[in-house]
Amino acid sequence: MNADADTLKSSLDLVSQLDRVTNLFVPNPGQNSILLELCKLVDAPSSSRPVNIVLIAEPNFGKSETLKYFERKVNPEFSYTKETTEIPVVRVSMVDVQDAVGLLRTTLSSIGIRYSVRDPLDELWRRLKLHVGPLMLRVFVFDDAHAAAELREARQKELLKTFRRFGGITQRPIALAGAETLRSFIDSDREYRTRFIPLSIPAIASKSDLQRFLKGFDERLGLDPTSNLSHADTVALVHELVGLELGAVCLLIKHAAQTAIRNGSVCITPQLLKDAVQTVPDLQQVHQHRRGSLMIRD
Repeated sequence: MNADADTLKSSLDLVSQLDRVTNLFVPNPGQNSILLELCKLVDAPSSSRPVNIVLIAEPNFGKSETLKYFERKVNPEFSYTKETTEIPVVRVSMVDVQDAVGLLRTTLSSIGIRYSVRDPLDELWRRLKLHVGPLMLRVFVFDDAHAAAELREARQKELLKTFRRFGGITQRPIALAGAETLRSFIDSDREYRTRFIPLSIPAIASKSDLQRFLKGFDERLGLDPTSNLSHADTVALVHELVGLELGAVCLLIKHAAQTAIRNGSVCITPQLLKDAVQTVPDLQQVHQHRRGSLMIRD
């Protein structure tokens, strides 16, 4: 029995360590200012014409990482023993959203509100409005919102109209986040675009910036000091593998750290970093693109 208890405790400790790495957030100075602006939305007074945010960042620049941290920072910690009573930040992925009904359904699902597939659009709005007060819904964050810009013009106009209605019905602000094409999507409505504060996540500009960023991981990961991620050799290796793309750097370090923990180690080795770009699809893509760019440059 004691052996079983020890095994269970060991498994739970492992899960806890892996979760800690998954949820670790190491900001660069640009992300700190973005988080500050997002937090202002939470405290903004209710209004039928709220001030919103549009966050522009190309893939692998740390956009989703920033939004996930914002959600965890503001929302109460989930508990299996306690019913959720507040969800200040609602984060919605728009990857598969095609129209207004799909947007409302995805939003309701993200909150945990039930609906029927037969519900018309007005009923979906009614269900959402009913829960704004009781669940303390304060900000609606739509990630990968550039997906809307890839739809037909009629669908784009439909989704713009739907975003406008969020302010009127919920009296709360929204944040749209996505790639550069999101900007043209918002700009297509000259009046509505004036209600958005434009923000962007800056890239890591140099190896020196990368070194400072990796030092943040050194300080927060809690692994053996011999990992020394900010050492010049490690900085050079990370730069060689994924360049200066903030999101890719985060994914690389986190994957290597989790592999080290699973292996019972406390150190991120150069080999773990090299293995990561061979096994993680997103890192493979970044690494191959970087190799191609370097070959063209040579």
